[in-house]
Amino acid sequence: MLRSIREREELPIGFRESFPRVYAVRTDEPPYAYLMERFPFPSLEKLLFRTTVSPKDLETILAEIVGALLSAYSATKDTMVTPNLEDIYLGRITERLADASELDTLFEDLSTAKLTINGKEYRPLVEYLAEVSQRLPNMGCQFSTFAHGDPHPENILIDFEPGLEDVEVKFIDVKAWWKSDYIFDIGKLCHYMLVTGAVEKREAPISVDIGKNDPGWTVSYELQPGEVVRDLHKQVVERVAAFAAAQEDSNWLQRYHLSMAANLLGLPPGRLRKDMRNAAVVYYCEGVRYLEKSIAPQSPGS
Repeated sequence: MLRSIREREELPIGFRESFPRVYAVRTDEPPYAYLMERFPFPSLEKLLFRTTVSPKDLETILAEIVGALLSAYSATKDTMVTPNLEDIYLGRITERLADASELDTLFEDLSTAKLTINGKEYRPLVEYLAEVSQRLPNMGCQFSTFAHGDPHPENILIDFEPGLEDVEVKFIDVKAWWKSDYIFDIGKLCHYMLVTGAVEKREAPISVDIGKNDPGWTVSYELQPGEVVRDLHKQVVERVAAFAAAQEDSNWLQRYHLSMAANLLGLPPGRLRKDMRNAAVVYYCEGVRYLEKSIAPQSPGS
């Protein structure tokens, strides 16, 4: 995939160069391996959550990342192929939650019960999924684009000097998607900024209170992504909104919320396998919140 992207002429040359070179590949017999360009610089995740980087430098870095992605989306816009939202979003949710239910019966119970999250009541997840499925034809994108498939902050490596405008970006772990909904990528980036990082990059594990009541379940937790990250997220979605408007994609915000939901609801199985039940519950609850938003969109930063 890395080689094919660097050779894909329809992609902007600058974007192609933001993927590492692969010098040799062994696929004929074990041990399977490849020799890749070394890029010994921190990931975006470390810059956002683990090191002291100025807000201005983070703004420059995020602008470079989003600009690179948007350039690829624009160059590969294909009106002959439309993304299959059922597979991209709802299929991911149902598959991953089935896995979570097998690992922990709590998730099977949660999906069919009313849920109160931090004092606000929500319908059962299965009801939201049914309604989203009915509304999908009106959420669609009339074109497909290149999609990385997994551009969360751990898969974006950064070389920069504090205070300088020059930023070098390398994307890794690209998926073999070729064409999809560009908004899925944006959800991958933003769910980590607003939720996953706030849960997993804190000093102490997140505390979650779970209770059973007559109509369903109550869950409470404190999620604080931080003011700097929230401001950066706002800047990301503002640029995406401008891109969507230029492409006459009027449904982007609904799909953005759906992408956030699909990415978050895809996380519980992996976290349960790592004995991170509290994190899995938070991702489930945040996914439900974004599912509701996809039906009745609010402002992007809400």
